[in-house]
Amino acid sequence: MIEVYNIGELKDLTAWLEQYVKPRLGSDVSGYARGRRRAWLGIEPALTDSYKAKPGVPIEPVIHERLVQLISWDFDYCLVTYSDVQAIGITPHRDAKYADYEARGLNVSGTCKFDYWCGRQGFGRSPNTREFNPKVDPPTHSYQLTPGSVVRFNCKNLHAAIPSACRWNINFWRAAVK
Repeated sequence: MIEVYNIGELKDLTAWLEQYVKPRLGSDVSGYARGRRRAWLGIEPALTDSYKAKPGVPIEPVIHERLVQLISWDFDYCLVTYSDVQAIGITPHRDAKYADYEARGLNVSGTCKFDYWCGRQGFGRSPNTREFNPKVDPPTHSYQLTPGSVVRFNCKNLHAAIPSACRWNINFWRAAVK
């Protein structure tokens, strides 16, 4: 499953990201996003072990609440990505085991082609009805995201992002149920 809707331009959030988060960006450790810049807000989950987390960029509770309000969904993990002038995105992948099935992405600025292969039909835990190979199978859904686009999707399905230069994006997850 996937849904896309738009909440309007986010100039105040873009300004906050430029001022507060940009100086704290680091290199992405994911092999699917080599060269992309990113920062976890609040807490950074380990990609391989959901019990090993470390502090992310500190944020005030008012910022967390504002993000919850923008996407109408509470979350445990929040990853900010910046494509920089090289427009580096992320190749087809499924999110790591720290994340529960449902996820949200907020395209804050710039544009992005978001590709999605819908093998699981629900937002929650659901069986895979079809296995896709992104090297030969075209995406089942492809969206051109604009500033303010919110994507609600099952992050255990394959997905990829091809951003414009200097695009800000924020992804949100709840912790996987143990």
